[in-house]
Amino acid sequence: SISKKVTPPEEIRWNWQDTASVSYGFTTIHSEIVDKLPAEISANEAYMDAELLPAELLVRNRHDGDRIIPFGRKSEVKLKKIFTDAGVSTRESRIHPLLCLPDNKIIWVPGVRQTSFAPVSSSTKIILKFSLVTFDSIDI
Repeated sequence: SISKKVTPPEEIRWNWQDTASVSYGFTTIHSEIVDKLPAEISANEAYMDAELLPAELLVRNRHDGDRIIPFGRKSEVKLKKIFTDAGVSTRESRIHPLLCLPDNKIIWVPGVRQTSFAPVSSSTKIILKFSLVTFDSIDI
């Protein structure tokens, strides 16, 4: 496994309004403004109310004790449980990117789970789409 030999990349501060994408390890996260939500949303996409997001976000790996409030729930869940339930190995979870607020609050676990932060609602004026691209997604 590649993850045995790879150490997690350093945390990246990302201004999604100035730069449309950011690379983190073996992945890239893209941001774009869209007109509406699609009929189906894949695990590699997250849609948020852009007006509720700060301009600068963090992309980092997991920290011990990380918790999230998954979309559709009201209580926190340990990130470790989210990864386990999704079949992500401990090794892989160590290098998996997380999209966070500047205070380290996780808002998206790309490819795994979106949180309840900044949900798109009927009052949303600007919908921001985040998408994850991994080397597995690219034909070489």
